[in-house]
Amino acid sequence: MKRNKSLAQKAISLLLKPHGFEKHGSVWALDLGDTLLGVHLQGSRFAAGRAYVNFLAWYKALSTQPLTSFKDDFHLSFRGDDVHQDDIQAALTFDDSEVEFDTYVARLNELFFSKSLQKLLSLSTLEAAIAAVRADEMRGYSLELWNAAHPGAPVSACGGS
Repeated sequence: MKRNKSLAQKAISLLLKPHGFEKHGSVWALDLGDTLLGVHLQGSRFAAGRAYVNFLAWYKALSTQPLTSFKDDFHLSFRGDDVHQDDIQAALTFDDSEVEFDTYVARLNELFFSKSLQKLLSLSTLEAAIAAVRADEMRGYSLELWNAAHPGAPVSACGGS
């Protein structure tokens, strides 16, 4: 198969299906009632043929209104393993070169997907997300999540997104 966006979508679908995620546009979502977890394949705005995989979480208890756009209204977002960033970016560069599908899926999973998905699933409750923010284990969180983790602290102290 050619290394392109379609290949990446098929691979991500295969990796997420056993966990109950359903694809909606460019986002695979898992609705847990009070929490919505998602995986978003995002094309780069700056480099044609490059993409990123964002792992997202939205918590109903932090929202004052219904969710309108999961890609824009998330409370927590991360991209995976910084240590293997160059290898991950190479795997998510779509140059139409030939690649064997099962090898590609295994490589994504080995590089970052399995570990990142487990991290996302571990953040399936607001309490778990608050604990991760308090322990300074997260980057890419909303002001609402930071405030929930640090009630009464000055807003200017927020180190999130």
